[in-house]
Amino acid sequence: MMKRCLLIVALLLSLASNAQQEKRNNAVFLGFGSCTITQDKSYPIKDLSPTIDVVYNRFLDDGFMVGAGYYFKNINHYIYELNGNDNIPCTEGNHSLMLSLGYKFNISAFNITPYIAAGVGFARYKLSEDYDFYKTKYDTFLMLSPGVRLGYEISRWMVFASYNFNYYKTNTKVDLDSAFELILPNKQEYHSFNIGLGYMF
Repeated sequence: MMKRCLLIVALLLSLASNAQQEKRNNAVFLGFGSCTITQDKSYPIKDLSPTIDVVYNRFLDDGFMVGAGYYFKNINHYIYELNGNDNIPCTEGNHSLMLSLGYKFNISAFNITPYIAAGVGFARYKLSEDYDFYKTKYDTFLMLSPGVRLGYEISRWMVFASYNFNYYKTNTKVDLDSAFELILPNKQEYHSFNIGLGYMF
């Protein structure tokens, strides 16, 4: 009888330990993708604009999620001359650090997490070689970024697809070494689409 009781206790402890191990409230995500852009002058992107996201999430017991992440976009678009007719090809290296708040809905092995993120960013605007008489422009900004992530869990891993909308305003003044006045788009709106892999622990 004593042996049976000990076996039952051992089994219960084993089940409790496994359940505790399966409760993984932390995750790190790495995503790759591309983005489209809408500007004040409706200039489209010129070609593929790659994005990279590295994000940490902490999932709370009530389903809420808090997180922090680094987001990079290498965007090829256009700026324009106030005193001319040229749309000037421009590459924007966009770096941002964001804090996020969301809610995770679990549907079997699938999950969906809508969230809102906000943070600070830094952009470097580099003109094409034909316009290298302009100085390279640097700017800082505040960014707002709502989004949603759809994931599928496989043990400790999660494959995911995500969308986020990025909105921020830039300083339109540019330091120049020429007589032309160069105008940056004041309002930036990006639509980013990523796929990637997450690790839960």
